[in-house]
Amino acid sequence: MTKLTLYLDDKLVKTTKKFAKRSGTSLSKLTANYYKAITKGYKKPDEEIPQVVREMIGILKDDGKSYKQIREEYYEHIANKHK
Repeated sequence: MTKLTLYLDDKLVKTTKKFAKRSGTSLSKLTANYYKAITKGYKKPDEEIPQVVREMIGILKDDGKSYKQIREEYYEHIANKHK
């Protein structure tokens, strides 16, 4: 484990310690759970996504079809096209 030093308002620390005690946990565990919650599912910031990809986000309509359905429809389309 790594030690982390935080500088927080005294009133916030007192209130949070009381909350942790009432919740039956430690302030460290409460803080760790908070960090886990806010970073769950973290994705790269938009700056790391190439511009060309960012421009394409949201242009396709979500019709609820699975990848398998889309692929099958595409293959059927190509087969019919080249008959």
